[in-house]
Amino acid sequence: MKRLLADPTRLIFIGTLALLVAGYHSFLFVTPWHEDGDFALNALQIERAKHLNEFYGNYSRFHFNHPGPAFFYVYAVGEYVLHDWLQVVPSPHNAHAIAGTMLQAFFFALALGIAADWIRSRWFIPLALAAAGLHFGLAREAFVSIWPPHVLLMPFLCLLVAAASVAAGAMRHLPLLVLSGCFLVHGHVAQPLMVGVLFLTAYGLFWQTQRAGGITIPPWKAQPGPHWIAAACIAVFMIPFLVDLTLGRDSNFAEILRFFLAKKPHRSFIDSLVYLLSFFGYERSQELFIPERGGINFAFLRQGLAAYAGWAIVLAFIAGRTRGFRHLPRGTDAERFVRALILVTGAGFVTAVLWGWIQNGPMFAFNSHFYYALLYAVALIAAGLLTPLLPERGAWLGGGVLVVAGALATWSLRTLPPSVNNADTAWVTATAAALRTDPRPEAPKFLVFNHDDWGDVARTALALKRSGHSYRVDESWQFMFGRYRSINADDLDTLENYSVWRFSHNPLAGPGVLLGRGLRVFHEPGTINPDDATIECRRSGNFEQYVLFGFTTPDENFTWSNLTRSAFQFRSAHPAIRDVGIEIDAQPFLPAARKSQPMRLFVNGGEVARFDLSTKATVRARVPAALWNARTVVTLRLDFPAAETPRADGSSDDPRALAWAISAVRFRALD
Repeated sequence: MKRLLADPTRLIFIGTLALLVAGYHSFLFVTPWHEDGDFALNALQIERAKHLNEFYGNYSRFHFNHPGPAFFYVYAVGEYVLHDWLQVVPSPHNAHAIAGTMLQAFFFALALGIAADWIRSRWFIPLALAAAGLHFGLAREAFVSIWPPHVLLMPFLCLLVAAASVAAGAMRHLPLLVLSGCFLVHGHVAQPLMVGVLFLTAYGLFWQTQRAGGITIPPWKAQPGPHWIAAACIAVFMIPFLVDLTLGRDSNFAEILRFFLAKKPHRSFIDSLVYLLSFFGYERSQELFIPERGGINFAFLRQGLAAYAGWAIVLAFIAGRTRGFRHLPRGTDAERFVRALILVTGAGFVTAVLWGWIQNGPMFAFNSHFYYALLYAVALIAAGLLTPLLPERGAWLGGGVLVVAGALATWSLRTLPPSVNNADTAWVTATAAALRTDPRPEAPKFLVFNHDDWGDVARTALALKRSGHSYRVDESWQFMFGRYRSINADDLDTLENYSVWRFSHNPLAGPGVLLGRGLRVFHEPGTINPDDATIECRRSGNFEQYVLFGFTTPDENFTWSNLTRSAFQFRSAHPAIRDVGIEIDAQPFLPAARKSQPMRLFVNGGEVARFDLSTKATVRARVPAALWNARTVVTLRLDFPAAETPRADGSSDDPRALAWAISAVRFRALD
């Protein structure tokens, strides 16, 4: 016990974990959950990680994946041990949350343990814990949430503190610096910037200090042990990147490069500074008061006035105490570490401003949740500067601060993490009912749905996967569901091997099974009368009954094709007696360098017409009756060889491969 008490890292880890387990016991161990939305998509990737098949991080709304799967492998281990093997939790998500909580507590404890190794005052840990209870309670979503934007928080804190320790002269902490950095680089596409700058800052300061002390041997030669451990860590975390690079132009890395190299607007430095400032007020609606086209609304300053006042006092105290560092004993460990932490945290704030500047689109709070680690580093600096002013005697005072820290930490546990939203297990039962009504229950499922329903479809896909069934989505959804769960436009003909599940809030063909929240799944395609029928491709039309592949959710008056191949599917009301005429009302997508958009039209695999659209028009084709009657379920396929993304020509950040905007498809019998 004496050794345990002498090791603050271990004690903080155990204490933090115990407090979190007590505060979230029901969420972690009692109530079963079935994930929705992002959490369902992440659970599908965790499932792949259990089989060592996952090489990517969570999806980005900009249609690529964040760099690596490190967090998913941690959750996969938790699921395997706690749910599959020990069976101490009622659902996989409970295991994911416990594993995530342990990981966050681990990095938090490491950070405070490293800092306490330099600031050896009985006051420091109580002050740091009290600040953590207050700060992370106001910030929310610390420790227990496993939503990807939230899990960067404690690794980033550990990165800052470990970097300061290395900068102050403790090369033994290099492996911890690298470990936290590797998790961060895997976790978000912005983190290579943050990690790279902070690593170089720390390493450069260490080397500068060594040279100033007369040591000219390079650090990797003077202290090879920590460098070998760090190199081994980097090598392990590099494996998924190397696997991805084998895909060449189709790799996730290439997609990330295309995104950052594309011509697109970014935010101003003023936007970025205001965005960063808003975190000092614990604001959560930055996208509302920092609009994309100027006109910042500074009303948020009034809403967080108390918080801003508190941080102003903290910063004023730091400024007063560090003026020349004259109040700190020269040459002490505490002084060296606080100096280094100030420099590293300052570098962190500079990179935060750069990150805000290169963002495009709305500036959401979740995009930079890790900023709260920067703010907490400021609190640690203040705690380190305050400790020399406090009496070293009177342990009861430090104990009193610990009690306050515990009370603040308990207060910070007042809200459940976002993963509990719409996460009841009734959806699993409803998915099982949909399987029972499926005419082809053992066939893999092809999921067809509108954009607004993707979250509910994701948890349906998860329920299918966990019940041993396979599923696929069309290629436009692969950035969310994974390329291994999508059907390429070139493989459209393979859909005859699938059972098509159509999701809708509206009545479609055949009986539907209610999944929840008004969403039903239908197994039958709509019916088209070859003599006289219309597919209305507008928001209030009947588009949902017939769409199969490669179209966006309809706008007010039309729907865009968004792949190089798109398709409708329907059951013919009766065999065609005469040839069938098809009329398509459409307008082309014409970027600056293109004069027209070609399209090839196929019915049941046979080509019936070619068009080259240069303006809004109606195109017509004749389908031989024999070709129409070749299958009872007719597939109408449209190939767009020149489809192009607006992102490619810099006109917008839209990643969809657009070609034709179609408002209606009409069928009639021809003479």
